[in-house]
Formats: sequence, structure tokens, C-alpha cells
Amino acid sequence: MPIENMLRTVEFRKFAYYIFFFGIILPPRMKLKPSINAKFAWQENAQQWFEEHQYATDFVALRLKKNIPAAWIEHLQGKQQVKDKLPSFVKNPLVRFPPSLNLEQSSSERCAIYKASLFKGESFLDMTTGFGIDSFYLAKNFNTAVLIEQNMNLAELVAHNFAVLGCFHVDIEAGEDSISFLKNNHQTFSLIYLDPARRNETGKKTIQFVDCEPDISLHLNLLIQHSDCILLKASPMHDIEQALKELQYLVQEIHIVSLANECKELLFVLRNEINNNPILHAVHLMEHEQSVFSFYKNEELNCVINYSEPQLFLFEPNSSLLKAGAFKSVAANLGLHKLHQHSHLYTANDAMPYFPGRRFSIEGISKVDKKSIHQFLPDGKANITLRNFPSTVADLRKKLDIKDGGEVYIFATTLHDNSKVLIVCKKVN
Repeated sequence: MPIENMLRTVEFRKFAYYIFFFGIILPPRMKLKPSINAKFAWQENAQQWFEEHQYATDFVALRLKKNIPAAWIEHLQGKQQVKDKLPSFVKNPLVRFPPSLNLEQSSSERCAIYKASLFKGESFLDMTTGFGIDSFYLAKNFNTAVLIEQNMNLAELVAHNFAVLGCFHVDIEAGEDSISFLKNNHQTFSLIYLDPARRNETGKKTIQFVDCEPDISLHLNLLIQHSDCILLKASPMHDIEQALKELQYLVQEIHIVSLANECKELLFVLRNEINNNPILHAVHLMEHEQSVFSFYKNEELNCVINYSEPQLFLFEPNSSLLKAGAFKSVAANLGLHKLHQHSHLYTANDAMPYFPGRRFSIEGISKVDKKSIHQFLPDGKANITLRNFPSTVADLRKKLDIKDGGEVYIFATTLHDNSKVLIVCKKVN
């Protein structure tokens, strides 16, 4: 369009009007490629300061000191915050870290690497890039990748870090709204990934999809139009059954991911096909290995299991199994007996070296009274766990006069005849 014709358009006149009278300029948007950014490079004096303060913990005190740039403290605090979570990023002195809030929802490297092991293809879209940990590992398995990040400064930081780490085949849509991007784009992707922001406008943490940004339940049709496969990361607190309803039963797989026995992520894999029987993968990530227990939803509903008194060994499922609800499936698949319908503890005469959880040898069974239990505790110490038992650890410890610690483990629980007992155990390595 010739320039004189463009100047006559209604759209241009409106745009000029708003700029002239209100100083309003649309939020900046730009396409970025990974490249070293001078504004994120540290001078020699900054690097020296980081070395001198690498073990700092009191960042309030540091902020009160004069002549320390806020960017230095922000970077150091972010680096300290993720030193165990992102070791590869932390050990590279050229990687720049954002404010703590931008790191809060970031995946750990271990979880990101697990996600990346599930997918590969031609094209990848990350609609909620953030600090880019998941993007970095997932993008490696695709020929092309587009990353969307509304926060311009964070997008520039990601572009800088990706260049530092040698990941150059991505395009970063900076300052872009991901839903608007899809609405104005005809491209289809092999995989679309979303990790919606789980804080509301007041800063309060949220769980339900409707309270997250973007609300995926409102845009499922749009997402399906642009990809045959969608990976959605949700809060580990989200109810799985409720999520299936909100996602219109398009979920094909659910990955419940724990790291060091703490449930970290719920991953939903969606495709444009109704499925009332998704497969669930209870994933337990450890430092150098992982265990995965898989079962179908209907399998858990329909399987029949046996109950018994405690045998030679006791088994406590890991947090992923418990979150997945594999209460009967794990017993049926591994030939275990359950102690009670609601206790979620299992027993067998075999040590079951591949059980997905903690294993204990049973040393004895005690009544719930001080005299009986102390026969098993020469030093008066034990680690106490409650499963389907009407008390708290603190109250029971006080009642039985047991100190914390030692090598003995006590499970206060209910057996299948509804009797309350203390099962005394030692951990099996």
C-alpha cells in the first residue's frame, strides 16, 4: 500500500490519535534469535563480587548496602534459589538469572529432561516459555521451535542464555500473547506445550485451570486446530479426575512426576480423540535413575486384590503412586497383599527389590501403648509414619515418649480387621 493511502486509513488515524492524545503505544513485540546480549554480560568487577558472595543468604541486608547494583543481587539470589534445581545452568558463569518470581514455577532440569524423553518431531511451540528450562530440553528433539514469552526482558534473557548454552535453532516471539499468536497463525506444530501461570492478579497461588493464565479449558479447540499433540503441565495439587472433565476427556496419558519422592508435576498429554480410559504413569525420578509404574484408569477401578496380616516385609508407595491413585493396581501387578482398604501399605514375604517406593523388613508388631512399643526401642528413638491412623505424629510421639531419629521405623496403621497397631520396621536398602 502506498504511504499516502496508508495515511488515509481509519486504522492509522486511530493509532495516531491515541499516541498523540494519550501517549499510548502498543506493547513492543519482536522476533528474537538466540544471541549473546551485551546487557546481560557481567563486567570483571561483577564476577569478582559474585565469587566473594556466592554463599550469601541474607539478601535483605545486601539490598540495604550502598553501591551494589540491584541487578547483581537479583542474579545472585536467583542463582542461589536454583543451585540444586538447575545445576547445568548454575555452573555456567555466562548464564543470567531473572528475578525469583520468574524462577518459582520453573521446572527442574531432571523433570525437564524427563519431559523431553517423551517427544520428538518436526516442530515445537512453547506457549508459556518463562525462564525456558522446559523449552531448552524439549526443543532439542524438534527441527524447529517457536517460544512465546510476553515479558520482553525475560524473552531477551532467554535468547541470551540459549546462545550461551548452544541452542540456536529456536525463534522467540517476545512481547507476544500466546493465544493471539495462535489465532493469527495458520501453522501446525508437532507438539504444543503449556505451563500456565499459577498466580492470580493478587499474587496468590492457584491450582484450577480456570484460575491460570492462559485458561486452557477455554481454548482447547484452538489448540487442537494447531497441533495433534498438546502437553499440559499442571499443579501437583490439581485433582486428576476434575482435570479430565475440564479437558473434555481428550487426555490420552497422565504423567505424575516426583523428584526425590516429592510430587512435582502433573503432565497431561492431549489429542483430538475422546478417551475415557487414559494410561497413568507414576514416575519417580532419583539422582541417577528413575522408576515408572504404568496402569490404565479402568484397570484400577476393576482389579481385585487380597488383604492380609503383615508378613515379612512392608512396602510404602512413593508419592507418584499415591497421587496417581494406584492403590489396587500396584498390589495386583506385583502380587502384594494390602493391609487395609484405606491404609495404602502393602506386605509380602518377598523383599520385592523393584517395588516403586520404600521397603522395610518387619521386626515386630506392637499394641499402641508405651510399654509394648519400648520393648523394640532400646534407645527410645524411632521414625514415625501414620497411615489411616486417628492421631498426629506429634501427639503419638508424645503419648509413647519416643524421640525422633534412629534406624527404627514405626508405621502406625489400621489392619484389615480394623485393629490399630504399630508395625516396627527397619529399612531395606
